Formats: sequence, C-alpha cells, structure tokens
Amino acid sequence: MSNNNVLSLIQDKNGFLWFGTSNGLNRYDGYSFKVFENDPEDTTSLSDNKVRAIVEDLSGCLWVGTDNGLNYFDPATEQFRRFFFSENNSINITNNRINCLHLSKNNKLWLGAENGLYCIDLKTNKIDPYANRLKTRTNQTNKSITSITEDANGNIWLGMWWGSLKMIDAHTLEVKDFFFDEGGGKNNVVNVFVDSKNCLWVVYHLGGIEKIDLNHHTIKPITVIESEKEFGPLDEDKDGNLWIMSGTGSLTLYNPSTNHSIDLNHNIQDANGLSSGTITAILCDRNDIIWITTDKGIDYYDPNAHKFESYYHKFNFTHRDYCKTFYQDRFNQVWISVWDIGLVKYNKETDNYQLFSHQADNQQSISSNRIDGIHADDMGNIWLATYNGITVLDPLTNKVIRKIYHSKENPALLKNIIHANTTGEQSHFFWLEPADSLKIIDVKNQKELLFPLVGKGALNSSKIKCMIT
Repeated sequence: MSNNNVLSLIQDKNGFLWFGTSNGLNRYDGYSFKVFENDPEDTTSLSDNKVRAIVEDLSGCLWVGTDNGLNYFDPATEQFRRFFFSENNSINITNNRINCLHLSKNNKLWLGAENGLYCIDLKTNKIDPYANRLKTRTNQTNKSITSITEDANGNIWLGMWWGSLKMIDAHTLEVKDFFFDEGGGKNNVVNVFVDSKNCLWVVYHLGGIEKIDLNHHTIKPITVIESEKEFGPLDEDKDGNLWIMSGTGSLTLYNPSTNHSIDLNHNIQDANGLSSGTITAILCDRNDIIWITTDKGIDYYDPNAHKFESYYHKFNFTHRDYCKTFYQDRFNQVWISVWDIGLVKYNKETDNYQLFSHQADNQQSISSNRIDGIHADDMGNIWLATYNGITVLDPLTNKVIRKIYHSKENPALLKNIIHANTTGEQSHFFWLEPADSLKIIDVKNQKELLFPLVGKGALNSSKIKCMIT
C-alpha cells in the first residue's frame, strides 16, 4: 500500500476495498494492492495524492475527493477526469479541498468542501452551490462540511464545523438549521450517520453522541459513552451494532437495543488489539468483517475469532508506515514487502511468519531491504525487484537461488530502481540503465532484451509506468 495513513474507505459493488490515503488511492482485491497516484505529467492521473473521500456511483465509477479537487475514476480505463473550481467560475468554489462526498438516492453528488456545500446533478452535470445558504455561529466564517448523510425520506443531513447540524429538505430544498446551546462541545459536528432503522446519529467533537429517531421525532443522548471524548468515524454492522472511534486509543462497540457499550482500547502490548490508537476510518463489509484503518495501517476484526488481525505486531516493526506491496503465491502464502525492513512470508494456515532481510556479510541474503515488486515465475519461484538488483527465492527451501545485478562493470548502476511487471502468464522485470537504455528480463524464457532510449528506434520517453505483451 502506498501509505498507511488512511483517510477514507469504501467497498464497491464488486467487493473491492478502496483506501484513500495521504499518498494516493489504493485498491485491495483480497490478494494485493494496486496504487493510483498523481503524476504531474499525466492529466488522466489523480489530481492530488491526499484522498479524503470516495463514493461509488450507479455505473460503478468512483468519485474521489482530494486536497486539490474532485476526480471521476473509470475502473474500465483506470483513468481519472479532474474537476477544479476557481474564483472566476459561476459556482465560486475558492477552495479545492473536498472533505466528504455523498451520492443521494436521486443520483445527485453532494460535495462537502472546506468552504461549503455543493451539489452536482449527475444527469444534467449542473452544479448548485449551497455555501451561501449555510449559517454558522455568530462571528464564525468557517463553513467547513465534515460529514454528509441521507435519511429514508431523501433528506440530506450535514455536519459542520461551527455550524452544528443542518438538514436540506428533499422536496423544498430548504436548508433547516439545528443550533444547540453554545458550549458543552456541541459547536462542532464531526460525523452524521443514518442507520438501518432511520435513526440519525450525530457525533460531536467533544460533546458526545446523540440519537435522533427520525420516525418518532425523539432525541436521546447516549450517556453510556463518555461525552468528553474526541469522537470520529462510525459504521453499523449487520446486527445493528455501532462501531465508533471514541477518543485516542479507543474503539467503542455500542448496542442500541440494550444501550450497552464495550470499549476496545489500543494496547501496544496486546498482539490481538488495535495496531494504533488513532482511528481514521471504519467499515463493516458485506462479509461481516470490520475494517479499521489507523495512522499505522489496516486492522480487521472477525467477530467469529474475537480478535483484531494486524500483521505488524508479529515483528514489532518500527517502520510500519512503509508496507510497499503484497503478493499471494500458488500455496496461498502471502509475501509482504516492508520498506527498509525486508520481506515477510506469511502462512495463514499455520499463522507462521518468516522475515528475509539483507545482510551485507551474507551472500545468501536478499539483495536489498527496499523491495519494489514481488511476483512468481512458472516454477513458483519468488522474484523480488529491489533497489539493488533482482533476488530469486525458492518458496519451499526459503533459499536465494539467483541474483541479478545491473552491471558488474559499473557499480553505479546498482543504485537504480528495478521495477516488476506482470501480464497474464508472462512475467517481466525491467529497469532503466544510465547508458540510455531499457533492459527487460523475460522470466519465462530466461532472455534479456535491450531497448535504446535515444537515437534511431528509441522509446519516446524514459518515464515508463507499465508494460503489456
């Protein structure tokens, strides 16, 4: 994964998990991650790497909110279309930071920006600004939208910083304000959420949680959860329980039927607990797995196992922010590249881990602890593309059986990054040589091909992102 500071998380209709991080958009298919990042030279790439919001539309395409504009992503082409807003246009969105997104039942995309609310009708592509209609506290100009949700009647509910709670009527589109007494922590709404019973949950920054029954028009504060905590994201599981970030180092499981709550606190010495105390997103998926993203990575909770899974606890890594890539081999073993740490081999059936690290005085160790790509050849051998050449491992004996370097004649070439590329049944590893050429290794046929980057028959660019055969 490109970065373990996850800011947003959704599961699409195909079951893929999408993680918006501080350094790109990541798709997880159950086996490996694919990263989508900003490329300054590619206008069809992500507009900014800080991804704060993701939503899927009716066609299966994604809308991605970043610190620098809105993006439309087509999974078929894997290309982005960018939407920027400026002071010179009719909608006057002067801040391109998108905090939250919501797709309504009538196919309208609601954008919560740093300076207000905007609505895009996806049928007509018309944009309606609501920023000037949103009231805040006296002497407050901050109209930052923190959260958007929709009730069973199609009404849109907004959480605002210094604006408390808002509702946009589904029929009249009138904005209704719900201000509470100043003080007591209820100035700032950090999250609004409508559950399966059409109850609205309002989460305040330091003012507790309230349940508004929209069917019976009643308001109930949740007193069993300490109100002076720094609350954050929440989600509902299939049994109607709520999973709530409830302060630094704490996750609360709340049962609305019994009004009972359980605190699941982060404990650095608990191998079955959360990997970090700072929770950034919560998702209850369709398989009843609870996904928890933190500033140190991804945990998931299986209710049947009654424990959190976090691979990092096994080795107590200190560089947990740099999990680069995953690969699952034919034996269902998972190979994990951890930046500056090395390679981790994990057998889920035996719950056994093995660490491979570079050792300067050991020729049988891997070439480098910075691994950019992992793949297996037709024989099942594991190929590692590293910052210091290629290492080939036998997964049965765990021994290094081959190393390939850039050039024995020129040690400087050893500093080049090697990239891995796979297409179908074929596997290629390639890197750029300083001598203006591209060298490709055909893993299956054990051949090397050389392509010039300058002169006659040269490639038109030295910046290579991917290959297909």
